[in-house]
Amino acid sequence: MVKLLVNLHRCEMCGREVPRLTEIEIEGARLLVCSNCSRHGKKVVKKTVSQTKKRFVRGPSQTKKTSTTREKPKMTIQRRSEETIVLAEDYDKRLRLARQKMNLTQKDVANKTKISASNIQSFELKKLRPTDEQIKILEKFFGITLTEKIINYGSGEQKTSRNYQTLGDIVVIKKKTD
Repeated sequence: MVKLLVNLHRCEMCGREVPRLTEIEIEGARLLVCSNCSRHGKKVVKKTVSQTKKRFVRGPSQTKKTSTTREKPKMTIQRRSEETIVLAEDYDKRLRLARQKMNLTQKDVANKTKISASNIQSFELKKLRPTDEQIKILEKFFGITLTEKIINYGSGEQKTSRNYQTLGDIVVIKKKTD
């Protein structure tokens, strides 16, 4: 019995594992999809040397024209996970609770942190977003964290995991009715 080893790739739209993917473009976004999902977008055609624009360059004698092709440099895509630090959604509640636990008024906090009382009030009411510097000052003063880490996975790492969402999990595709 002979076993064939086939490299399976995961469709970025429906998540199905297939031996071959097609690159399509949907509203400016390029996706690697299976043949079933490729009908939802326009197939991306890679340019060959004969399809690239030709330009004429004058030689040293200034009379003879020669054609040369100019290719774009290849871009490399990094497919690593990246951590992004963002302000927590409930930063206002965290600030208010930390201040109340220390039995301080907004004016007391303002005097000790050199951040105005009106800014402290606006932060607690979520009317104003603190700057990165203010976040560091408040985190240090109260001993709390107002930020969260978000991990953005590159598509190469996502494909190796079985538990990830594809575009097809999020978007509902409506069929055209004539």
